[in-house]
Amino acid sequence: MLIIYSRIIYSKRLKTRQKVKDEIETFLAIDVFNSTNEGELKNSLHHFLSTIPFDKNWCKDIFLKKLIDFGENVKGEVANKLLDIYVFTNLHKYSLGFIQSSSWYKKSIGFYHFQAMGFSHGQRYVKPYLEHKNNKLRSNAYITFLYLNTEPLDFLIDYKYPILEASEHKVVNILYEKKPPMPNNIDDWLGAGNPSIVKLGIKIMVFYNYTGASEKIIKLLNSVFDTIRFEAYIAVKELYLFEAEVSLTDRLKSEKEKKNVLALLEALAVVGTDFSLVFLHDFIKKDAIDGDLKLAAVRCLHEINTDYLNHSFRRNEEIQRIKNHIKSPYILSV
Repeated sequence: MLIIYSRIIYSKRLKTRQKVKDEIETFLAIDVFNSTNEGELKNSLHHFLSTIPFDKNWCKDIFLKKLIDFGENVKGEVANKLLDIYVFTNLHKYSLGFIQSSSWYKKSIGFYHFQAMGFSHGQRYVKPYLEHKNNKLRSNAYITFLYLNTEPLDFLIDYKYPILEASEHKVVNILYEKKPPMPNNIDDWLGAGNPSIVKLGIKIMVFYNYTGASEKIIKLLNSVFDTIRFEAYIAVKELYLFEAEVSLTDRLKSEKEKKNVLALLEALAVVGTDFSLVFLHDFIKKDAIDGDLKLAAVRCLHEINTDYLNHSFRRNEEIQRIKNHIKSPYILSV
């Protein structure tokens, strides 16, 4: 009897919550669009909240999730209305409760709420966690703070903690979505003691097509950090730093990381001239390089000087097959 009773209560609870979900979706889809001013939106919202059990946390969770889901598909004035609703209903204080909990996981949920709703006033609650000892929490706070920030990111040059690779990708997404002002001290980022800031600085320069620090980028081709060299190779390619050709050919002799060599060859294919041909020729003749690198090097030669490639390696069957491969109209270059 207890099991049956529990099942009945559970089913009833599910129906109640589904009904509330449907009502919230209807309200957001109709009333938000139809309200013409703040007063009208407040009145409509006040009436609607009286029809659902908004005092229950489970209802707040549903309402907030629907706000976030709805906000992912709208921009401009409608997005601003959703933010107004978030504040009018004191859901920002509900989110703050998560941040003030003792669990790093719940804190991260609060950060996510602020970020998803674009609650810029929440920056001051997030900022203290940029120095937190928990790597994941610190990383989540970092991403949220960047997303909510509306000022130039000059202050990040002093950030001393490593940035997780997943967070680096999120930073790039923020650049494309928010387009924050380029830091005024961006040149100095390339000399920061934190490799993560150096990498982020290069990414920002590429995003803004900024070539004012080309000499510093080229020097970073010889960085002791593999990841920084990789970003520098990408920057040379994307920013068309033709003056980096000599440095690239020098690095071709000593670069060991396969990922980096591939990025180097892609960069050289863009900025290289006949000066690079002999270096590529010697590189291809090495027995130690694997097929991927040899393919990339031959493709690089093809991009720089097709005639030179056509008249080279005629007795090398492997290179001949690669040449036919990259020249095939049915194979797309990566």
